[in-house]
Amino acid sequence: MRHVAQCPTNHTRQELPIQAGPGSRPSMRTPNLHPAVTRLSEGVKLQEQIMADRLALVAAALLGGATVGEVATVLGWELPELRMAVGRWAPQLRKAGQLTESQCAALQAVVVEPASQ
Repeated sequence: MRHVAQCPTNHTRQELPIQAGPGSRPSMRTPNLHPAVTRLSEGVKLQEQIMADRLALVAAALLGGATVGEVATVLGWELPELRMAVGRWAPQLRKAGQLTESQCAALQAVVVEPASQ
């Protein structure tokens, strides 16, 4: 017969499963921090990473042959919103060294072409 040690349970709090996602960092748990607050914190960090990656992913998709319409649909944006955003992002990515000058020009050309819808 096996003996299983049982820990006292706190019936006033429910433990929520915390799943690590891609790019997630190990959580720094504070003993007094509610598990839901820890989960929210991890979610915010993941959302920040997604937002940081969005610019480069949109550029890669458009330069790789995806249409402006496809990208706008995935983002849940209207075409004019995507065109304005890419118009702002392309020079930022160029200055950050993530796009070459020719890639920046090609990206800007893709979003203004009516046929790219």
